[in-house]
Amino acid sequence: MNYAEALKHPDSIAFLVVQGLVVLVAAYSFLRQAWTRLFARGIPGEVTRGEKSWGRFLVLHGLLLMLVFQLIGVAEITAGYRVLICLGNFALATYLTLGNGWFRNWSLGWMRRVQERPER
Repeated sequence: MNYAEALKHPDSIAFLVVQGLVVLVAAYSFLRQAWTRLFARGIPGEVTRGEKSWGRFLVLHGLLLMLVFQLIGVAEITAGYRVLICLGNFALATYLTLGNGWFRNWSLGWMRRVQERPER
């Protein structure tokens, strides 16, 4: 495959941009959670999430996977590596939405702000 030729297609560029964002967000989330665990201040606490929160995490997980899998399927630059890229994206999405506490807290806050925003 000629990767220079594949980069001329908008779907390949969209894949690379979205893939880069997913990897950057995962790396940032990992660092934020590690920083919080290493330098925790105050009284340590635990949170048990309810059904509604876990439902939102699962919906976010599904939407993220749908987005990246669709881009992987149409981007010519992924030819020959689609299975490996899908497995990597599944691992990243699962880590972000189900394994990283910082990202889960951030995503719940974002969803709450979207829901509470007044209509005009």
